[in-house]
Amino acid sequence: MRALLLAPLLAAAGVEAPLAYLRYPEVAAAGSLVWRGTAVLEPRAAPPAGDWTLPALQSPHPVFAEARLGDRRHLLVVDVQRPESPFYDRLWFDADADGDLAEETPRDAEAARLPGTFRSPPVDLTVVAGGAEMPYSLRASAVGPDLVDALALGGEVDVESLALTLEGNCAYTATLALDGTAIRFLLADGDVDGRFDTRFALGEPAAGDPWRALVATGDRLFATAGERLDARDEAFLGRWIGLGGRVFTLAADAAGGRLSLAPLAAAAGRVPLVAGTAKISFVNEEGDLLVHLADPAAAPPAVDVPAGRWRVAGYQLYRADADGDRWSLSAAATPRSAVFTVSAGETAAVPYGEPFHPAAAVPRRAYELFAGGKTDRVDVEFTIGGAGGEVVNDLRRVAGRATKIPLDPSSTFPAEPRYRILEPTGKIVAQGAFEYG
Repeated sequence: MRALLLAPLLAAAGVEAPLAYLRYPEVAAAGSLVWRGTAVLEPRAAPPAGDWTLPALQSPHPVFAEARLGDRRHLLVVDVQRPESPFYDRLWFDADADGDLAEETPRDAEAARLPGTFRSPPVDLTVVAGGAEMPYSLRASAVGPDLVDALALGGEVDVESLALTLEGNCAYTATLALDGTAIRFLLADGDVDGRFDTRFALGEPAAGDPWRALVATGDRLFATAGERLDARDEAFLGRWIGLGGRVFTLAADAAGGRLSLAPLAAAAGRVPLVAGTAKISFVNEEGDLLVHLADPAAAPPAVDVPAGRWRVAGYQLYRADADGDRWSLSAAATPRSAVFTVSAGETAAVPYGEPFHPAAAVPRRAYELFAGGKTDRVDVEFTIGGAGGEVVNDLRRVAGRATKIPLDPSSTFPAEPRYRILEPTGKIVAQGAFEYG
């Protein structure tokens, strides 16, 4: 986040700007931001219950699924253009949600680059959400390389093994003028449900593992005072947004076509920031999210946070190493993350960031399988934890070429950490290197 030090310039009455629909182009311009949310669909060998009118299908094994967009159900069918097609390459989509797919125009894809993959052309439609109509665009994708042989041989085909997803193909944009400086926003549908008002929420990590990041969901809001938006400007849609250390209530109404900021009316305290903080998110006990954005080169020493009990949901830091190369570090909350209290007019002690500590642990589920005799091996995960119980989920070099820090083959990430497992006698049982991902 760059140069977002404009909070004192915001008028007491707040500021509002039009929120305009943006359908992504077929070929994005160089440097433009295209962010796509995804939704995983349940593939079926037969249509779900409902009164459907189907087109003449070419595949003996069509795949049916249902998408929920706004207030309505939309049936889709993954089909083939010709019976001899080696894999699915046609999409039927009930764009107007009237149950009649026979009246729709099929969306045919060109030859796939990889066998067993399909990505449809865009589907442009109108979504009805809360009684309001909004333009919308999406694509469907299917991945099933294991089905290629079964489809070719004409035998039994397990269509439920197909990985079927929807991805967003649109967003809403706005630009707020604050004392002559433009703040650019992009609002994207994170779960491809046809709505742009899903606020941030935190869920438990896989298998309840306390070392893994809590699962964050919600629509995305990108913001910058720079010339253009990029992926580093990503944040979740929340109740509040912080600029220049102060907090404002955020209202993003895609259906109404407006985005507004209003100064925080509630009592607030102060939270000190770690040097180089570009973005930090706090979530309170009610699940309300506050995202503070700052220029990492000149971030305020402390930021306003409404009174209450909070924890750090995530953050992004930028630092230069001893050789002048610039690095970015991102971290997210875990079940171990510290909870702190903010009192009105006071400064709270909030642990996050350094000191960071590495750890290698066997995930809970892997241990249970090994202990139960269901496997003769276990996975070991390497993690980096922060001072507040958070876990680092990204660490990379973003600028420079002079660092002496050992790097991975991409010259972007630190070299993979190495491990050695010893018996109590000191004998080496296993050794090697961890792998990213």
